[in-house]
Amino acid sequence: MQFSPDDSFFIKLEVPYLSSGALNKSGSKKAKIDIVLGLQNASETTKCAIELKFFQKDNHREPNNRYDVFADLHNLENYVNSGNYDFGLFFISTDHLHYVDQDSYSSDTADFDFRHGTTYEAGRVLEYRTAKPYGVPLILQNNYHPEFRKYDSLKT
Repeated sequence: MQFSPDDSFFIKLEVPYLSSGALNKSGSKKAKIDIVLGLQNASETTKCAIELKFFQKDNHREPNNRYDVFADLHNLENYVNSGNYDFGLFFISTDHLHYVDQDSYSSDTADFDFRHGTTYEAGRVLEYRTAKPYGVPLILQNNYHPEFRKYDSLKT
């Protein structure tokens, strides 16, 4: 929302980010933020970092996609904690109900659970317990309560 004629709004895509330490997802200090939104006036700028995921049933990378969600959340927390962004948003879309309401997941990858109605408690270690883990263990700083909404089609 623009509050005065002096306000300007900007959108940037695939914005480079350089962290002070290695990020878990890439193993390096570099990342790209999917979308950055900003509202700016003469005295201040407010910026939001946004991460997006879209999982298609045809491109089923289970359970690695579930790990990637938490790795992106970890990066998003890093962006906001750096002080360069005022807040972050994360959006997941899928046409595959496996991510939404699967009865259960393998105990080896059950930590990476973002089904509708689940809860992640800050500080809990998320770990692959397979012979060859897909990624390093993750610890998030915030609580998360995933919520999915069903959309049958877009109406114009």
